[in-house]
Parts: sequence; C-alpha cells; structure tokens
Amino acid sequence: MKIFSCDLEQKSVRSSLKLLQRWGVGEIFPDPCPIKARIEMGKNFARIRTIRPEVRELNNDPLPIEIRFEERKLSNCLCGKGTVYDGPLYAELLRSQVSTFDISWLKDKPVFITRDYIASFDEREKRYHLRYAIFSFPVIISLPGIIEAPARPREYYIARGLGTPIPDDLWEKALIDLKDRRLPRVLAGILLQAWFFYETGYPFCSDPHCSLFNAHRQEELLNAQKDKPYVLCDTHSKILGEKR
Repeated sequence: MKIFSCDLEQKSVRSSLKLLQRWGVGEIFPDPCPIKARIEMGKNFARIRTIRPEVRELNNDPLPIEIRFEERKLSNCLCGKGTVYDGPLYAELLRSQVSTFDISWLKDKPVFITRDYIASFDEREKRYHLRYAIFSFPVIISLPGIIEAPARPREYYIARGLGTPIPDDLWEKALIDLKDRRLPRVLAGILLQAWFFYETGYPFCSDPHCSLFNAHRQEELLNAQKDKPYVLCDTHSKILGEKR
C-alpha cells in the first residue's frame, strides 16, 4: 500500500502501519502529501465545498477570498481548518496527483490520510453525511471523520446540552478523540478496510468484532477495532492469508 499523509500526523500513522505489518499486510510505503504546496489547486478545492448538508449543492462559483484561503491551506499544511468537502470529488482531485490510469493503480493501493472533513450524499436520506473514509481511487481517510462521523452515545449529547462533564467511563467505553491512545489501532483497522477494498472490491464485514465492520456509532467503532476476540473474522483472516 502507498500511504500519503500529512507531516503533522506521522506519529499516529507510523504506529498504525506497524500494526498492519504485524497483521501480515506487506509492502507498505509511506509517501509525503501529494498536494502540499500545490496552490494552483486552490480554486478546485474551493469548488467542492458543501454548502448545506440537506442539499446536493456545492460552492461552484467560489469567491476570491475562498480561493485564497484554500491556497493558504495547501501552502501551509492547514488541512482541517476549512469546511466539509464532497468526498468523491475530493478523491477525483487527488487521483491526478497520485497515479496514472494503468494496472499499477491497483498494485499501489493508494490511501490518502487527511485532517479535512469529507462527506458523501446519501440519496435515500437526501442529505450529506460526514464519513471517516471514502472508498474510491484513491481511498481517503479523514482523521476528524473518525471522531465526528460515527454517532456518539445519547448520554454524551445530554451532558453536552446540560454543560456537565462527560463521565470518564463513557470515554473509555464509547468515545474517542484525536488525542486518544486508541486512535492508531482504529486507524490501522480502517487502513485494513482500504486494503480489502483494493483486493476484493468491498471493504466491510457484518461481524461486529471484525475490523472491517462498517460502524455507524463510536461505540461500534471501538468495539470492532480491538485485537480481541480477533482482528479479523475467520473469513477475512483467510482472505488476508491467501492474498499476502
């Protein structure tokens, strides 16, 4: 796999890649961010900002100040300081930067790890939803999306609404943030999903204890991204053994 990530996140990413190698995913190549200092892409990024979550409408005619903001982001590694971007279109912008359209694309298995927020439009619910990953070409993993996209427990929202402290046991059981010691393990599991996407065309599993489980709540995410009772279910463990 070819992993593109921000310099600011190298510690977490390196820890995650070590876990992948321990699990048997070989040939992992960390690469620098392919869009760093590419200020000519500023207008394109400004255009794929979402306007409102409830409409499939983008910022097609960005203001000069919005373009300059995106240019500063690209120049100064300020991803995560902007708005929410349309994930599939974000992938299109990256695609021209990381590979050519040939067989090496699948061999490289490119994954882009960003601090930007990404979303995709749910046709059934007719609204944008934040995502922790977009399984496209390349795969995009959003670090803040890992935190914000899966729903948090009802108790969390009640405590926030009342302005009271979040109980420690709730953090341990069902909450995670970007400084959490568990983040590298969670990121490794999502990278494993990316590996399966490239190898099999589908990144998910219905087993809630398998690292490929498609979690919609933080508690589900943390439950799936543990080494016990297993990293992968029997079916996906066998596939990994056959492919590596």
